[in-house]
Amino acid sequence: MGSVSRLLRIARLSSCSRACSGSARKESPLKGLIDDAASYKDAHIKTPWATQPYTYIPQKSSPDYTLEPNDSCIILFPGQGTQFLGMGEHLFKYPDVKELYDCASEIIDFDLKKIKTKAELDKYCQILIVVTSLAAVENLRDQRPSALPSCVATAGFSLGEITALIFSGAISLEEGLRVVNIRALAMEAASKDNPGGMLTVLYGPDAKLSDLCKDAIEYCIKNKVEYPVCSIANYLYPECKVISASTLALKFVEENGKKYGIRRTTRLNVAGPFHSVAMTNAVEPVRAALKYCRLNKPTIPVYSAVDNKCYTDQASIMRTLPKQIVRPVKWEQLMQSLYLRPKGSNFPRTFEIGPGRTLRSILRKINGPAWDNSFSIFE
Repeated sequence: MGSVSRLLRIARLSSCSRACSGSARKESPLKGLIDDAASYKDAHIKTPWATQPYTYIPQKSSPDYTLEPNDSCIILFPGQGTQFLGMGEHLFKYPDVKELYDCASEIIDFDLKKIKTKAELDKYCQILIVVTSLAAVENLRDQRPSALPSCVATAGFSLGEITALIFSGAISLEEGLRVVNIRALAMEAASKDNPGGMLTVLYGPDAKLSDLCKDAIEYCIKNKVEYPVCSIANYLYPECKVISASTLALKFVEENGKKYGIRRTTRLNVAGPFHSVAMTNAVEPVRAALKYCRLNKPTIPVYSAVDNKCYTDQASIMRTLPKQIVRPVKWEQLMQSLYLRPKGSNFPRTFEIGPGRTLRSILRKINGPAWDNSFSIFE
């Protein structure tokens, strides 16, 4: 394990965190994040997990649909919102998992194994979810040794897309976690500049969701809200979306949704209007961090929910991953593309790896036969 003091001297991540709270730098905290991202090119941690641990996965350019279902699998990684206190503690029994957590803990200067409060969980949830999901891969390897070599494709929901890229070898663990940390800090800063939240909406076939978002923005403008937003952030499954919006726009949607055909709304426990233009200022810090990463061609297809395409090389990662912060997560469309099969075909096994069972629940709404051969790997 490398020196903590050397790591912090180079990356200055603790200064990043103070900058986001406005107490350390007089200039824009996002500018500080960009500067700190650029310093990552000199930082290295020596740990068994600092390089891609699954290099034995055979390289594949596209899924092999000729394989029998039980001879192939698809792996899905969850995103934010799945975290809970104590998650991952049962995985410490596997070799190198504690070292994995130590690697991440050095990057953020906080011991992830000692998170005890909801405030700590919320602050470090992004990097904790990625680390816990990767640790859960060890659970899959223990329970089903043949699964990893038979993986034909992987994808992740929002944050989980970075987990999938680390898993595929497109980015090393160390550098991937640095990108995740910069992403979290940048999104936090952007949320303070553009306060808001997210709302799950269930609606009928005659709903006028676009009109609702448009009218919510007009309502904000009339009430002198600067730079209001209200747009679809997540496409989950038919007749279910997540909206990102300014605080007043969320209130408008909740109070007036039924007039537009909305059946039910549920507030999400998130800190800002993610996956919307409100996060624009968070894009450049992530792009700057990626610029200094050693990006590789994924060893297996990694699908992006930004454009439903595979990451193919360094250029595609640089081009697509920063956009993810301001673009909607088109998960419904991605699942339809990923599980597209000729009529009568069987489906590969699907493993949701990480905290929660949300992705399997969504898959059931989109493709029942694919869900029939899916499993949650965490407990």
